[in-house]
Amino acid sequence: MAGVHLPQVAKLLFAESVGFQDTEVWAVVRMPASALDGFLSDGKLPKPESGLRTVADSFGAGPGLDPKTAVKVSGIDQFDTGSPEGYHRKAMFDLDKPDEVTVYLVATTT
Repeated sequence: MAGVHLPQVAKLLFAESVGFQDTEVWAVVRMPASALDGFLSDGKLPKPESGLRTVADSFGAGPGLDPKTAVKVSGIDQFDTGSPEGYHRKAMFDLDKPDEVTVYLVATTT
């Protein structure tokens, strides 16, 4: 999914893909907080910005998976044109639980 690799300890809670040539992938993943640094490193993702709610207003994954309810968050909004297929990656990290992180991902390839 646009260079994002999920750690083995991650639990996929929701996923949806739309499009054909231009594809948009939505996903919600839950993982131990201890896996977050490896997830960011493996996906070559930048350090999340504290308080950034990148997907809170546009994400609808179903009951119990609403990013608007998160209080302590960080996020990433990244556009990469360095590859033959450019992509836009957005992630919001729900950090309300100290031992667990819920990650809301949106990746668009063009």
